[in-house]
Amino acid sequence: MTKTDFIREVADDCGLTQKVASTALTSILAVIKETVSKGDEVSFLEFGKFYKKDLEERKGRNPQTGEEITIPAHSVFAFKASEKTRELFK
Repeated sequence: MTKTDFIREVADDCGLTQKVASTALTSILAVIKETVSKGDEVSFLEFGKFYKKDLEERKGRNPQTGEEITIPAHSVFAFKASEKTRELFK
């Protein structure tokens, strides 16, 4: 499903125009990104939570040369599905 398909589905489901649904989705995603980038979590009961995960420095290998390299510590954007959401995929 593309973003356009998603917006169309939300607009139809909520009785909104696609423009309003698009604006709402853009705003929701911006708030999630801003909040997580500050280190806070965004949780939706019965769906899951978005959070920032800190990864430690580790050793790795260059796949082309086989040379050992150090991968620096960094943060990633993460999502953990709730138990109810995980049950959908069993």
